Amino acid sequence: THLARAMEEQAPGLLCSVLLLDPAGRRLLLGAAPSLPDAYNQAIHGVAIGPGVGSCGTAAFRGERVIVTDIALDPLWSAYCELALRYALRACWSEPIRSSGGQVLGTFAMYYHEPRAPSNEELELIRTAAHLAGIAIEHHRTQDDLRMAKEAAEAANQLKSDFLANMSHEIRTPMTAILGYADLLLEPNQAPEDRTSYVQILRQNGTHLLAILNDILDLSKIEAGKLTVERIPCSPSVIVGEVRSLLHARALEKNLDFQIEFVGPIPETIESDPTRLRQIL
Repeated sequence: THLARAMEEQAPGLLCSVLLLDPAGRRLLLGAAPSLPDAYNQAIHGVAIGPGVGSCGTAAFRGERVIVTDIALDPLWSAYCELALRYALRACWSEPIRSSGGQVLGTFAMYYHEPRAPSNEELELIRTAAHLAGIAIEHHRTQDDLRMAKEAAEAANQLKSDFLANMSHEIRTPMTAILGYADLLLEPNQAPEDRTSYVQILRQNGTHLLAILNDILDLSKIEAGKLTVERIPCSPSVIVGEVRSLLHARALEKNLDFQIEFVGPIPETIESDPTRLRQIL
């Protein structure tokens, strides 16, 4: 808007317009046209570019300057002549706006209420305006890209924080069981069968802890936001029993009664990921 108004101050009766090419490169969208009628701006917003789409649609399509000295007589405006004349627009010169790499970003247009051809100074003015518009658009998009990159980095950092918080819980659970049953083994007068049971539980928890650590160390899965989920035969009753061994020692520490009850028939095997299912439970 500031650029359009600054250009309009250079010549009496000048009306400027900045249209932006959509990401697909097919349609022109309203960027800024502070002095053109709102109804006209809305009518051309989203117009498809092509070989005979007024001055701007044609300039964006060709990638070159289009000078129309009389809208009422020029065939490029045949489909839009009535619209333009309704708002007393008679001349329109349009220059493609390009990026620093030469890509068409949109168009900068100059309108007048009377038929007229541009002078050499006015041609230089529209070229300069389009160049400045390109710089402004690229700067704005760079700022948007930086903002999006910052937001993505913050989101990734939050995901890692959440992951570490979850993993710390996952690690503490089997570690508590391991330490708890290790303490039980150190108590005197333990029956041999109890010691054997405790060692089995220690091994189960150690195996579970190793699986968790393997997941943590596989950073590529974390960065990609993906964890491989297996689908293999496993026993739900065995998994529930392993979960009980994970949590039983912690319950004992707090003098809590911890029991497992099955309601209804339990299949001997199911197809699932035993590690993930154990973590969920």
